[in-house]
Amino acid sequence: MSEKLKALVLAYQRIMESYQQLVEDLDARTGELEAQTRVLSRQYELEAVRLASDANEVRTALTALKGALYLLLHRPPTDPETRRTLLARAYENAERVMDSMRLHS
Repeated sequence: MSEKLKALVLAYQRIMESYQQLVEDLDARTGELEAQTRVLSRQYELEAVRLASDANEVRTALTALKGALYLLLHRPPTDPETRRTLLARAYENAERVMDSMRLHS
């Protein structure tokens, strides 16, 4: 075999070794990225569930607040104790909304 041919064969072998190393490196990095993607997807799912729960908590408190205020505005009770109870409920539910907002700001 001529020296030129031997040099070409050696160069080709080095290229193939480099190529194989690149493929192995790429496979390893792909595995790492897939693992990170699974972790991030799980974190996203947990955050979405937490957000839905928080939104439900706020909606519930606002609905109760709105109900108490509606009664006070449209059907004002003559009994001072009932008025005080409705105002207290409205205040407590406003506090629930504010507490929820403070926890997530």
